[in-house]
Amino acid sequence: MLYKFLKIVLELLTLDAEKAFDTVTHEIMLNKMFHDGIRGDMWVLLKNIYTNMTLQVKWGDQTTQHVNIQQGIRQGAKLSTLLYKRYNNTILNAITGSHLGAKIGTICVASPTCADDIALLGEPQDIQAMLNIIEFHTKRDMVKINPEKSEVLCTSKGKNYQQKAYTLGEKQINRVDKLKHLGITRNVKSKVNTDERLKTGRDKPYMHF
Repeated sequence: MLYKFLKIVLELLTLDAEKAFDTVTHEIMLNKMFHDGIRGDMWVLLKNIYTNMTLQVKWGDQTTQHVNIQQGIRQGAKLSTLLYKRYNNTILNAITGSHLGAKIGTICVASPTCADDIALLGEPQDIQAMLNIIEFHTKRDMVKINPEKSEVLCTSKGKNYQQKAYTLGEKQINRVDKLKHLGITRNVKSKVNTDERLKTGRDKPYMHF
């Protein structure tokens, strides 16, 4: 709303992390944790969990040989979301450190993210530079952003608006009239379906322990 009030062009771009939790490389993850100060017994515990992991596939009465697993974090485990967020944090820190993207006063709000749901907010001259940062770090960390499932939407057209095209690698990001991020649909008129989202949340059953 601030950018719309000031008549400044603001683009919102959502990124699709391809098989996000399945592409985390154990060696890189453990290295990141170590440099974050996670050492001693906790680091050894994580290393033991994610070293020499194997799986077997059972089909009827037959079972395959053990297959070594060197990437991916345990689905449904309590630590998995935290481990992925740390794996992903290098990208977010790089964007923040670049001073690119949207700001509220001096506060950077260029990359609102929840786990593998990454979004970019910024003026047109910043968006492509942030995409280049993401491309560099995802290649280094051996993860992949799918540009064909990523989308861009102009939420504030401002003065003298000219539609720009953005690329990730050699693929162009799809421009849309509405997109969804974290369950909230946004459109070119800057309207969001928060009422619909709240209704969905209220309608979901829950269990009390």
